[in-house]
Amino acid sequence: MKPSAYLRPDFVPGGKPIVDRMGVVHLLDAASVREVAEGERHGDFSMGAEWIRVVAARHGILLAERMLSVWYFPWLTALKEPDGRDGRWPVLHEILKDYLTKQAMHDLGPYIRHFAISLVRDSVEQQLASGGNGVFDIAAFSDRLAFHTIAELASFPHTEADEQFMMAHLREIADRTDFVDAFRPEGPEVGEYFDRITGQHERAGKGGLLGRIIEAFDAQRISRPERDGLILGLWSAGRDTTATLTALLFGLVDEAGLTQKMVARVGSGGADWRLAAIREAVRFTPFAFNPTVSTRDVTLANGFQIPALSTVNLHWAAANRDPSVFGDDAHLYRPDRPPTRNFGFGHGIHCCLGEQLALLEVEIAAQVVYGSLPDLQITDWHRQAGLVDVVDVAVAQYDLRAAARTFGLLR
Repeated sequence: MKPSAYLRPDFVPGGKPIVDRMGVVHLLDAASVREVAEGERHGDFSMGAEWIRVVAARHGILLAERMLSVWYFPWLTALKEPDGRDGRWPVLHEILKDYLTKQAMHDLGPYIRHFAISLVRDSVEQQLASGGNGVFDIAAFSDRLAFHTIAELASFPHTEADEQFMMAHLREIADRTDFVDAFRPEGPEVGEYFDRITGQHERAGKGGLLGRIIEAFDAQRISRPERDGLILGLWSAGRDTTATLTALLFGLVDEAGLTQKMVARVGSGGADWRLAAIREAVRFTPFAFNPTVSTRDVTLANGFQIPALSTVNLHWAAANRDPSVFGDDAHLYRPDRPPTRNFGFGHGIHCCLGEQLALLEVEIAAQVVYGSLPDLQITDWHRQAGLVDVVDVAVAQYDLRAAARTFGLLR
């Protein structure tokens, strides 16, 4: 399967809305997706988990009172709850936003570059020591880079033991496919781990984003599930989507025959083209869709009617391939495409706070890998459909001896 392949052939990108046999509305065109996403600010729709719980109950599906912690993350919280109370989105959003600014990303840049270089260098060294022939696991590289970057940003511990523990639980969450199972809370060992790391952080008098989360919890401005949701949500969002986007870029560039063009633009003079290449990769978004709920009867601008308390799936991936917006070649990866804002980072109040971090991380990864692994070529590729379309296999071949000389490992 090609990296650019659309993984949901039952839905036509840019097509008319579909209502399935369960009554779920699927929006596939850019205009409708944009309208509904913006309607959340006006109270017409909500991605909040409590709204989803109400709709599920109408269909006889009773969800657990205590949900998986990521459902307490801002992306899945509301401005208003079903009972009319103020929702938790503004409070949780406020805690995070100051730590995901352009300045914060700029300050994080040297760490990302240093860690990316160390990962690539270690891989080259291991290939030399084992008698390998220049195999580079892009998926594993992207995974580790994303995990440690978000940990560094948030002041989370990221020793090898922390990485192994959290990555195992993040994989378990990512592998869930059943709707009810997606709400099932993580095991008690995760909450116990969060108690331990927050306690250690507080006793050490450390600040940063984790310090701010602890401060809000101690002041009872957020609940324990919300504390855990902020921690797990940051690790999950920072790892799943950004790691997939990073691996996806390499696959798309290879598919389009643009590897040499990328190599020629890894320097400062190629910044504009690199950013265009990355933003075009974002259009093939790893975030396929999001459920939202209509809070009242709504008639869209195109005349389509959505009854109150309907589940509405916003198909970001389909809207990003809408020919009316991106042209008849919307299915093709083209960095030279006229710049048009896409839905890769969401839209409306739930537009991803980590957009600048993701763009920076992917750009640095591209510079480091293309700049230090000569003759890079994808040899194996697999992308798995899900709420996040994870690239679980991305393997490349490169000139090992040339790369070793680049790192001073061979004369």
